[in-house]
Amino acid sequence: MKKITINKLLFFLCLMLFSLETKAQKEDYFEGEIHYDLTYKSNFPEVMSEDDIQNRSGAKVVMLFKNGNEIKRFYDTKGKLLYTRILNLEEEASYQISEVNDTISKLDITKNSSPTKFSFNGNTKFLDQDCHLVTSVTQIDYAGLNFEAKAEYYIAKNLKTNKDWYKNYNEANFKDLASKTNCITLRAISDLYYYYKFKTATKIIHRKVGEEEFEFDFSDRPIKEI
Repeated sequence: MKKITINKLLFFLCLMLFSLETKAQKEDYFEGEIHYDLTYKSNFPEVMSEDDIQNRSGAKVVMLFKNGNEIKRFYDTKGKLLYTRILNLEEEASYQISEVNDTISKLDITKNSSPTKFSFNGNTKFLDQDCHLVTSVTQIDYAGLNFEAKAEYYIAKNLKTNKDWYKNYNEANFKDLASKTNCITLRAISDLYYYYKFKTATKIIHRKVGEEEFEFDFSDRPIKEI
């Protein structure tokens, strides 16, 4: 009888652990894709028009997200792929692959070449999502430019991320942002000196992203660290 009681106890303990594990799985971090529109306002229209910027920098973005790793594919106004950005947390690097340039650019995210300060300005809503409203100021000193770039972000509260994923992400003080909010932006307005960039989410798709979708072969191209 005692043996049966112990067996029952073990069974209920296992059942309880399974239930807790199942609950944790229901609280998974966001995985899937987000689609964005990109628009611009030129600060020097006599030099570059908004159409020129859009066709060079992108009119749409499709983002894949899994366990903090990201793929962002940028398309022009006709739907042609321009370039791809890949965040690989295991390698602690961000890559950019251009469709017109054989060289792959690589950024070490553990270094901070763009010191950034964040301000947390309450709450807002976008696409029926509760969001944090965050502003930032980034010190830019690159290619002869030295200025403070300002930006505003709507960061989704319910598209969850894990701050531990970004503990070594020092570039632009990203780990500071990750420690206080989730890291998925639904709307962003950025002052990039030559123009303003408006990034606006249009679609959020929750889905399982396969590991193979994050497999890239860089062996046939030179990699340049920036």
